[in-house]
Amino acid sequence: GFCTRIITEIYSSPNWQQRLNAAIIKWQEKNPIVMRVLQAIVTIITIISAIVTIAGFVHQATIVSDKAAIRKEPSKAAPIVYTVTKNEIVTIISEERYWYQVEYVPLKFEDEDKKTVYRGYIAKRTTVKTIETKSTSAAEDDGLE
Repeated sequence: GFCTRIITEIYSSPNWQQRLNAAIIKWQEKNPIVMRVLQAIVTIITIISAIVTIAGFVHQATIVSDKAAIRKEPSKAAPIVYTVTKNEIVTIISEERYWYQVEYVPLKFEDEDKKTVYRGYIAKRTTVKTIETKSTSAAEDDGLE
């Protein structure tokens, strides 16, 4: 196979690092698409880990109304994506004036394959913001009405 050939080539030569680089370059030329996909994956992983590090904490909101609608747009007229009930927890992605952009995963789906993630907007007044922090900083006061 490909790997054994590279390993044999490496060990049979004293300048193995140069040989390895040459082998990688040769392989890149033969498989440019695979190489691009690998580079894209590495880039995505790097970006994600950077975002996670920057965030460092998860903003969550607990539903305080009996029912709250997750809507497609930040508007009362927007179609409802999903309805959450009191004490359920949503993850806040971002916020706009009177709305949170949220993600919600129903708990009844323990089955990973069937897991659905609902994304949309929820009215701030139907929720109470909670913060799970990795560090020990105090939860910020968002002036909840």
